[in-house]
Amino acid sequence: WSRAAAMPGLPALSFVNDVEMSVSDASTIYVVADNHKMGDFTPYVYESTDLGKTWRSIAGDLPKGTIVWAIQQDHVKPDLLFLGTEFGIYFSPNRGTNWIKLKGGVPTISFRDLKIHRRDHDLVGASFGRGFYVLDDYTPLREMAGGALSGEGTLFPVRAAWWYVPWQPGQAPTRPELGTDDFTTENPPHGALLTYWLKEAPATAREARQATEKKLREQGADTPFPGFDRLWMESLEQAPKLLVRIADGSGRVVRWLEGPAQAGVHRINWDLRGPSPEP
Repeated sequence: WSRAAAMPGLPALSFVNDVEMSVSDASTIYVVADNHKMGDFTPYVYESTDLGKTWRSIAGDLPKGTIVWAIQQDHVKPDLLFLGTEFGIYFSPNRGTNWIKLKGGVPTISFRDLKIHRRDHDLVGASFGRGFYVLDDYTPLREMAGGALSGEGTLFPVRAAWWYVPWQPGQAPTRPELGTDDFTTENPPHGALLTYWLKEAPATAREARQATEKKLREQGADTPFPGFDRLWMESLEQAPKLLVRIADGSGRVVRWLEGPAQAGVHRINWDLRGPSPEP
């Protein structure tokens, strides 16, 4: 055993919460530590590329006061890192320069451990008091780390979908044979999980008018009455829609799916079926 070199800025009595070897480089180590027992809530995250002889901080722009408990590295894209912290889960697309908080239902509580399910490309987090949380198919984060968000929008690659019977015919969709006291959380939706991103949402005529009026108010100018004809046309306008086309190998359309037409990352699910014969 050889003692690793001192990590820059880390107080002497700090706890080392996690040590992880890189999955892509045999000489790279990741370490997270904390000193909260001494009233110091600084996030300490380090990387060594020479087996602990030298270290550099990769805490980046993590918020102050964020205790870090666990770290994981993606096994396909080495620059993609994940952190389990006192206030949720973060990921970095650029090896610790910037950290982005994962939302989508993740509670703002302590996540003491993280693991990557390499076969299914899932991220599993163990929380302190709220059970386990799974981010199904985090592969879109790899595409984001590769610059996929530079355009107007994109549909991320879809992982292979399992085709099976979700439950036995005539039974409830959970586990009725175990009785009413059995607790089973929901599985991922059956079928193909589709993830897409939009840079900005298409604006309706009403939204465009309201944005113009907001600028006028900020400038202290009067906001003119748009007129009854325009208001009537705005009331008839439908909201924007986003449609995803599912096609087979020959290009024949199998299904159209509708998803949210809003800025940001969204997910919809295709149940591997065609359209209903009785719409």
